[in-house]
Amino acid sequence: MIDLSGIDLLAIAERDTTLKRVAGTNGGEWSGPCPFCGGRDRFSVQPYHPGGKGLWFCRGCGGERWHDAIDYIDRREPGLTWREKLDRLGVIQQNGPARRPPEPPKPSLSLDASPPPVAWQERARTFVAYAEGQLWGDAGKIGLDWLHRRGLSDDTIRAWGLGWCPKALSDEPGKWGLEGKKVWLPCGVVIPCEVDGVLWYVKVRRFGKDGPLGDPGKKYGQARGGNNSGVIYGLDHLDGKRVAVICEGELDAPLLWQLAGDLIDVVAIGGKSGKPALSFLSELAGASRWLVALDCDADKAAGWWGDFSARVRRVRPLQGNDLTEFHQAGGDLRAWLAFHLDRLGCEKAEKSRTNPDPLLERLEAAWRLVEPGGPKADDPIAQVNFQALLASYERALAA
Repeated sequence: MIDLSGIDLLAIAERDTTLKRVAGTNGGEWSGPCPFCGGRDRFSVQPYHPGGKGLWFCRGCGGERWHDAIDYIDRREPGLTWREKLDRLGVIQQNGPARRPPEPPKPSLSLDASPPPVAWQERARTFVAYAEGQLWGDAGKIGLDWLHRRGLSDDTIRAWGLGWCPKALSDEPGKWGLEGKKVWLPCGVVIPCEVDGVLWYVKVRRFGKDGPLGDPGKKYGQARGGNNSGVIYGLDHLDGKRVAVICEGELDAPLLWQLAGDLIDVVAIGGKSGKPALSFLSELAGASRWLVALDCDADKAAGWWGDFSARVRRVRPLQGNDLTEFHQAGGDLRAWLAFHLDRLGCEKAEKSRTNPDPLLERLEAAWRLVEPGGPKADDPIAQVNFQALLASYERALAA
């Protein structure tokens, strides 16, 4: 008997097609084009089926029953041996039921993130300025129209520094302070992340032959040499509100900021698995409530946030997978947010702050003492105290 309970069938299927969450049936159901017959919205996956293993079905070519991950590999690569099928699924078979390799340990919380080289930042700023100019010219009409369809106004687009790269570019690495292969920048919407005067990374939401409107490549590209590990997008827009909303995608944050920035602060972590560094996370310590609005398919990742602090609340859009899809479907994001603020007893988000999480607050204060250049950077006792607080904080995160 092969144990398929640990196999992420959704991730396997999403290598071949694009799926969206459409229902909560049997733990959640995702649908999209069939990777085998091409039938639009005929292919469905229930990755968390109560039966203990992920199942898939196509109304066009799937026959009369739901199928498991082994059947999926059979359809995708006919003629494989049993061992090859298990290898494709990442399953190891020993003297007994097959099992998956043990999960790697969760990454520990880093203290700080290292900014890109100065040369990289200077070259990246040149590209960002070029992209902003392109967005507001004739060449940027495709990108600007796409941003408008997502609900973003011209003022918001300018405030968040978004731009447009009209065609794929490659640049000499030396100009970016790098070595090796060239720096590649795809066609698409340019998203720079700057915090306190440091340009940390530049992402591009890909278009045309470089992305989802053509070849099925990755949805996002990124200028090599940037650092989005541990960095929080949107910190420069914090305004001291009592409630902060933590989004997943960078382009969800400007939309919520536009519609409800007078009620809350809003940031994004750039991906469901993002783990902010302490030096960035501490910037949110002034908000007594954090509403974690990661995408609907990111409940497991959201648990990383929800288990360690009483200030955290998990919230989800009422339709679609993320805040932008909810808005595009006609949802009222401001009313949705007001509902959650009301549940928190925060009808007026500007009211005085109350009791921030004490452990995070203490950790922030200890870090400011021992960080490079801090007043006790060379004090061994202060370092020991900080490490003890950090260990307690990481234990709370992993609980």
